[in-house]
Amino acid sequence: MDEKQLIKQCLKKNAQAQKKMFDVYSPIMMGVCIRYLSRSDLANDALQQSFLTVFEKLDLFDFKGSFEGWVRRIVINTCLDLLRKQKSFKYGYTEVPLDEMNNDPGVNSEIDREHDAQFLLDLISELPAGYRLVFNMFAIEGYSHKEISQKLGMTESTSRSQFRKAKIKLKSMLEIAAKESET
Repeated sequence: MDEKQLIKQCLKKNAQAQKKMFDVYSPIMMGVCIRYLSRSDLANDALQQSFLTVFEKLDLFDFKGSFEGWVRRIVINTCLDLLRKQKSFKYGYTEVPLDEMNNDPGVNSEIDREHDAQFLLDLISELPAGYRLVFNMFAIEGYSHKEISQKLGMTESTSRSQFRKAKIKLKSMLEIAAKESET
């Protein structure tokens, strides 16, 4: 059964099709949940709630664009809603002028490619919640700073600042890991 047929069967409330859809997309979406929430119990809750929303709103999917991307947006929004309800993140705002951000040496350098993806995801999960949210949304999901500011209720410059701080923190964490691996 191809994706379009699977969606059509789910629209008919076919339980087997719903299970298959969950089985196909849940491993990918669980990774998204863990990146945003860090704790596996919260990630599991968000994943379950996300799929309830997917099945509830499936009739809104218009078969234009990627279905996986549509599901991903629901998952991200569910994670953000859960974080808002728990009030479990604070940003530690520091407004930083754009010209100061762009002149910071080393901040825009690429992350060392010798580290594997899981190692980097583990490091990202250790970032403070505000940094992690903005980093995930901008660097991984491709949201603009304007979109992030609207979704998280902050200014665009705060989003940029949080992203910059996340990159600095990740760079520092990579340097520490490199030193530890040398010994």
